[in-house]
Amino acid sequence: MKIEITEGCIAFATVIDEVNVTDMSKDQYSEVVNKILSAIKDGIMNNAVSLDSVIGCLQYDDYKHDPSVCEDCGDTVSTTTWNI
Repeated sequence: MKIEITEGCIAFATVIDEVNVTDMSKDQYSEVVNKILSAIKDGIMNNAVSLDSVIGCLQYDDYKHDPSVCEDCGDTVSTTTWNI
């Protein structure tokens, strides 16, 4: 599956196997999504894709941030929650 994403000025398009996604039927689009999700799963399983990065693509349900700063490193702690 060849994916080309064009961005810039007024040229924005996602073309998969020479078909713009806006021109795909619902069945074609579903097949593309399934192939992409399968590739993501394979990548996660062989450590080529970060699970955390994939989770980050989803809308989270809650975000909490501790305003206290660590005295040793200056970092803060946050927790993001997804309910899938």
